[in-house]
Amino acid sequence: MDYIIWQLAALVILVVGIGLIGVLLSPKGRIETRREETGMQKKLYLVPLDDISRELVDYLGTKILGRFKFKINSGMIAKLPEESYNPERGGFFSSIILNKLQFLKASDDEYIVAVTDEDLFTPGTDYIISDSDRLGGVAIISTHRLRPEFYGLPQDNSTLRSRALKKLIYEIGHLLGLSNCEAKNCVMYSSKTIADMDSQSDRFCRRCRLELSIPIKVPKL
Repeated sequence: MDYIIWQLAALVILVVGIGLIGVLLSPKGRIETRREETGMQKKLYLVPLDDISRELVDYLGTKILGRFKFKINSGMIAKLPEESYNPERGGFFSSIILNKLQFLKASDDEYIVAVTDEDLFTPGTDYIISDSDRLGGVAIISTHRLRPEFYGLPQDNSTLRSRALKKLIYEIGHLLGLSNCEAKNCVMYSSKTIADMDSQSDRFCRRCRLELSIPIKVPKL
């Protein structure tokens, strides 16, 4: 009797094992495994907040494709909330915009980076070029002061794109848990002038790359 029981137990284990192997070898099983390994279940939405920013957003999406372990989406469109505008400052309050952007997210596995050509500010500052909410998973970039013509120079789309790409990667770094870097060539360096921005790279330094490789990031409060 004990021999028969052991045979039945061995048969059950064999059947279960074959079933698990079948799931892993099936197309669906392979897709789910690959998504977990590459992190492709994460999504980044690049959102233009005005018509003038749409072409730039499409360009930025192509430039960062493959540089991060999440899927890039650029089909979402939104507008600047009217209540974020301050006529006395002549700009938009970034915190209100960030709060509104969070309502566009369907899950915590999504990030949103919005782009606008309008000027941004926060209390205590004359202006800001970008801002982010790490816990909310949202960020915003203003191209208003990234344009060469803002400084009285001829229009130059190549320069604008280069600066916008650096600010995009900078804010993505913050969303992924990185702090400002002291290395002036690192994209996470907090440039004080437009000249600083032009001289820095659009890549992470070795230290920042190492920090990004840590699998679990703890939000910095």
